Amino acid sequence: MKIKIFSKTVKYCFFLLFTSFIALYVSQASGYFEYQNNKRSALTQKQIQKFESDVKNGKNVDINNYIVKEKNYDNNLGKAGLSVSQNSEKLIQKLIAGFFKVFSKLLG
Repeated sequence: MKIKIFSKTVKYCFFLLFTSFIALYVSQASGYFEYQNNKRSALTQKQIQKFESDVKNGKNVDINNYIVKEKNYDNNLGKAGLSVSQNSEKLIQKLIAGFFKVFSKLLG
């Protein structure tokens, strides 16, 4: 009975990891992150051009006129997701370190 529960748990974990991997791979392959960074960079370039033209025209230059405020999308769901991600990262690091410790004892 314990083996069945363990087996189901392991299958579920591997399915979850595989699904996460596929989602991250597709987002990377589709260029989503590159597009977001390019969009942010283009906005910055636009602000630099505006600053240069204002300096060239002799206008009063204030840094606050050129800084673009990003929207804050923090919410409880996002914070919970970040917390789960950070905790799972710590857990996986401990598991891998333990695995290599056991593996090194077996070999040497």
